[in-house]
Amino acid sequence: MKRFNYIAFFVLFTLLLVSCREKEQSGDVVILYTTDVHGYVLPYDFTKQKPSESSLANASTIIKEAREEYGRDLLLFDAGDLYQGTPSMYYYNYHSIDEMHLATRVVNYLQYDGLVVGNHDLEAGEEIYLNRVSRQLEPVWLGANAVDTRTGRGMFRPYKIYERHGFKIAVLGLITPETGEQLPKNLTPHLSFKLMTDYAKRWVNEIKANENPDYIVAITHAGIKDFDIVNKKDTLKDGINTLVDNVRGIDLLL
Repeated sequence: MKRFNYIAFFVLFTLLLVSCREKEQSGDVVILYTTDVHGYVLPYDFTKQKPSESSLANASTIIKEAREEYGRDLLLFDAGDLYQGTPSMYYYNYHSIDEMHLATRVVNYLQYDGLVVGNHDLEAGEEIYLNRVSRQLEPVWLGANAVDTRTGRGMFRPYKIYERHGFKIAVLGLITPETGEQLPKNLTPHLSFKLMTDYAKRWVNEIKANENPDYIVAITHAGIKDFDIVNKKDTLKDGINTLVDNVRGIDLLL
């Protein structure tokens, strides 16, 4: 996705009344998620050299208050593009490579339940996002349509099951397939990015068949509309609008 110098923070209060399995149960499950943080984990803009009110440090107040109110009935996710965008991210991506990554320390501290891989998260190269960041993360990193070309299997975990308020919730992660056109191949030598729509259909069917969840939530790092590929005549028909029009079985799309 395009880089924006702000943090988007959304609070979704999802009222789960009667599940797919028709259990007589009701209650609130709260989903909080951040997206396109782009390295703004500290309340200071190092580029403009002044304090900032848009950071994970600021958002932590909301997260803490929500945890105090909802406890175990809260889920916290990031929808991608966290590990790039500020001088501190550059430092930890390329220089301080023997320490735990600053963004990872913040994610672990805030007790995220899961992260979706964003296209900019992969800019530091395979050694960083696979052999370092993914091993340091306590929450799972999701990306169902990012495929390892050596094995034909997913490079990241496609989905995870969460139990909240007596409900079984499957969370599926998807990344824009435009990533393959945006990044130099040497940064993602073993990755192929498949259409979100195709892989969402596949994994929704597998989740239903194998997990029997009450709800399926899809978290996407993608744009609303289809993408015009740079320097190509064709258009990649795989924006969120296309996903919504063609995939059934997703109960909540973030």
